[in-house]
Amino acid sequence: MSKIYVQKVPIIWQSSSLMSPSSASYAGSAISEGYSRIIGMFWSDTIGSSLRIEQSMDRGLHWDIAESWDVAASAGSSIGASVVGNAVQIRFRNGASAASAWRANFMLRPI
Repeated sequence: MSKIYVQKVPIIWQSSSLMSPSSASYAGSAISEGYSRIIGMFWSDTIGSSLRIEQSMDRGLHWDIAESWDVAASAGSSIGASVVGNAVQIRFRNGASAASAWRANFMLRPI
């Protein structure tokens, strides 16, 4: 009989709460050493929303690397980025109107 090893993948951000208009929201962060990708999905009913994945080379003291995505209203987006820093964080910026419905789930994938 062979052994199967399973590594629990850490979830960085998982949410579905109401968000007010034009609010910048810090979402979540994690130490990313030992991981090669950050992946996730995002859905919002608001026009003009954006999502940003930031990375740090000094465990979150400075966020020097960033990738941004515009999120279409009422359309799901799958998002992924290579991990090059040793810490990652996700920021969401809402559009001009309140988001009455949105969902997000992001996690790290091992090397």
